[in-house]
Amino acid sequence: MAPEGADLVQVLWCPFDGHGPQGAPGVHVRWRSSSECQEILTAPPLPEVVGFGGYLPEPCVIDPEQVVEHEYVEHLDSDLQERIEAGETQLEEETGDDEEEAEEEAEGAILTYHHDLSVAAGWKVGGYAKWNVTGPACATCSCGSSMRLFLTVATYEWDGIISSWTPLEDRQAPSPQDIKHPTEVVVGRGGSLNIFTCAADPRHEHSVFLR
Repeated sequence: MAPEGADLVQVLWCPFDGHGPQGAPGVHVRWRSSSECQEILTAPPLPEVVGFGGYLPEPCVIDPEQVVEHEYVEHLDSDLQERIEAGETQLEEETGDDEEEAEEEAEGAILTYHHDLSVAAGWKVGGYAKWNVTGPACATCSCGSSMRLFLTVATYEWDGIISSWTPLEDRQAPSPQDIKHPTEVVVGRGGSLNIFTCAADPRHEHSVFLR
């Protein structure tokens, strides 16, 4: 994913609305070589003025985990979408005992692929993007190459109280709901900000989508 000669990337943004597309903060992606870095600050300076507190991350450690994702449902071909829908309909029919319970279980069953199997929630590098609010979007670089998801900045690490994407150790917490927002970053109305970069050369101008 990194361009030749780069093994370090910095993602910077201005903590004010309106400097980027869709009223989002202005995002800047900088690819660098770690061999050219000199003094590394142990306590980076904080901005003197912040337009919105939700754009100032709470310092925290990174504990990355590799997961397997599947493409957003609306990007799948129609035949596969129909097979997924049929399988989930069958599941709700098998588990529903009465009309009210069936409706509750149907709601969860219908969203099984969307919420539990396809696109992981939370901050991540690479993978697929969710398009819950806007519907699927396609980004193309000015050079004509397609663009792919580089980074997702998410408000929450998972949806609901506990989901299939909740780390096992966090499921045992007294209040999992209270620890799914470690960075304290808030994007949009509690959604995510997706940064796409050129598949041919990540140094080309990136694209940003809010969802």
